[in-house]
Amino acid sequence: MNRVSVVIKAYNEIANIDAAISSALSMAEGFPGLAVEVVVADGQSSDGTAERAAQWARHAPVRVVQLDRVSDRNCGAGVELGFQASRGDWVLLMDADMLIQPGFIGHALDFLLRHPRCAGVAGVIEDEAIRNGTDRIRLRQGLSARVGPQPWLNGGGLYRRAALGEAGGYAGDSRLAAFEEADLGMRLGRAGWVLERLRLPYMQHRGHAQPTWAVLANRWRSGRFEAAGRLLKLHGAGPQGHRIWRLLAHPLLLLMLWGWTLAWWLQPVSPETRALAVVGPALMVAGLVAHAGMKRDLSHVATSWLDWHLLMLGIVRGLLMPMPERPAQLAHRVLAA
Repeated sequence: MNRVSVVIKAYNEIANIDAAISSALSMAEGFPGLAVEVVVADGQSSDGTAERAAQWARHAPVRVVQLDRVSDRNCGAGVELGFQASRGDWVLLMDADMLIQPGFIGHALDFLLRHPRCAGVAGVIEDEAIRNGTDRIRLRQGLSARVGPQPWLNGGGLYRRAALGEAGGYAGDSRLAAFEEADLGMRLGRAGWVLERLRLPYMQHRGHAQPTWAVLANRWRSGRFEAAGRLLKLHGAGPQGHRIWRLLAHPLLLLMLWGWTLAWWLQPVSPETRALAVVGPALMVAGLVAHAGMKRDLSHVATSWLDWHLLMLGIVRGLLMPMPERPAQLAHRVLAA
């Protein structure tokens, strides 16, 4: 019998947790040889999410684990906690604001069984609604809809437990507050595994009704932008580092242009240095105009440039600041099993 552990990463998801658990448990319907367990990894929610999830354990194979320390709360710690608490031969990760689409698991398992060096698969993630500028950017990038071989699986996927163990766990570094899928993809690639996105519905993403500025502010406070610099530290000089540099191409280009500008402004004043100092801003203005001309959506362009600048600052901070001490084990409690 195939046992699938569905790890649901949750923080203050009281409005979504019931639907997420229900969609995970219903995944086994129509597949008599499939057993599903649900592991809710809670980051110390304050709205009753963990308690609501624990109620499911009375009548369903649901486990709830919760981080002990608020300081450990981030994307990497959440997925790794859920992975460590899971028991299945296959591990599927989802956020609490997602719903697994019917039929995905059968096609995914069939593909993995026919391709023994494929570590994991995903499908197309569909957004229920586009509520802010960051949602529009994600939709236009299409990273969760691009099918075929992938360097990593944005939005999670179904993985072989053996492959995750060989790569050092779901989150090889629980200090990463973002880019945990990219980190995993790099480690799996070094171990000789491949990843695939199939052309079929995988998840429906419900999302949250937050304005753009609030989403970006939350990402800064949570360290998600800083994680870009830490990702470069971990993988930028490695054999697959070119993929990370491409991922961060826009903020790295801005960093180069601002660095050029600052360097020439610090030179002794002369007509030549004044001219060279404006090259960086001039190229940025030209790029902004070209971007606006291509997209024809000023709101999208403004959000993109703000996002890139925050990523640029996050890269600098992540590169300059020492890596936090890596916990030997994530302190947690079991709320329901």
